[in-house]
Formats: sequence, C-alpha cells, structure tokens
Amino acid sequence: MNEQGVDRAAEAAAGVRAGMDESLRSGVTCVGDITKAVAESRGVLREGPIRADSFGEVTGIGSRRAGLAERIRLCADDAATNATMDIGLSPHAPYTVEGPALVQIIKAAERNALPIAMHLAEIAEEGAFLARGAAFGAFRRLPGLCGLARLSGLSKGTRRHDPASTRRRGRDQHEPVGTHRET
Repeated sequence: MNEQGVDRAAEAAAGVRAGMDESLRSGVTCVGDITKAVAESRGVLREGPIRADSFGEVTGIGSRRAGLAERIRLCADDAATNATMDIGLSPHAPYTVEGPALVQIIKAAERNALPIAMHLAEIAEEGAFLARGAAFGAFRRLPGLCGLARLSGLSKGTRRHDPASTRRRGRDQHEPVGTHRET
C-alpha cells in the first residue's frame, strides 16, 4: 500500500484482468503488454486465456539510472513464461532513457534473446518528428551510435527472431509488430 492507502499491486493486477476481458470481448486473443508492474501483470497474463508478450518497462534518466541493473534483471526474468506468455524489454521512450541506459537495455535484450518495444510519438513533438521522417533514420543509426553490431525490430514493421528466441511458442521467424513509414 502506498501512503494514500492504494494497493498498487492489486490495482495493477485488476487493470490487466480488465484489459484482458475487454480484449476477449472485442475478439482480440493476442496482446503486447508494456508494464512497470512486472510481477503482477505477468502473474495475471500467465494464467489468462490469451496469448501475450509482456514487456517490462525500464526508465533510465538522471537519478532513475541508479537502480537500472536491478530493474533490467527483474524485467528480463523469464520465470513466468509459459506456452501462452512470453517476455520482452521496453525502454520507455527516447526522453526517459539516456544513451548509456539504452545501451544496457539493448545488450540485456540481445543476451537473453528478448524482443524490445519502445514508445514513440507519445507526445505531439515526437509525432511531428516522426511525421517529417527524420526519426526513423536516427533510430536506424542507433546501433552504431551505441557500439552495437545490430538492433533488431527497426525495419519494415517486423522483428527477426533467431531460433533460440522462438523456443516457447514455436513462432514464425518473422512476426509483425507494427507499422511505420520509411522515407
């Protein structure tokens, strides 16, 4: 419970259950969930009737970088995975994850063969930036800027999985994860 008497764990679990129920009523049977409440969300999704990818959300800017390694470890823990639920990492957004923190998150995802999801265009300024077509080029250069050989998932709305990362559900090698406009 927090100082206002709100049980955040129960609130998060209830929110995931409500979202799952609404998804099913709408005919949605597979979801991507981005969550800060990793244990609570994954506990509900693991037992639920839908397929889910649960992306543990990580921020890393200023003082929030102090607990970064522990947060990444928590979000990359695959103990809750099963035949219907898989996990990934979600560096929150370009404005809440500094370069060095983003490098740590990407390296952890690559080490553990986990997909990455990042919020883009959540605010009007990001939307305008993406609409001009400048952002995608910048994100394509990100691996080199971060000293990484590659960064999956930034081309043509698909993510490429190596066989090790398809271990739990026997997924196809290419799985749609969204769309973007490449200029």
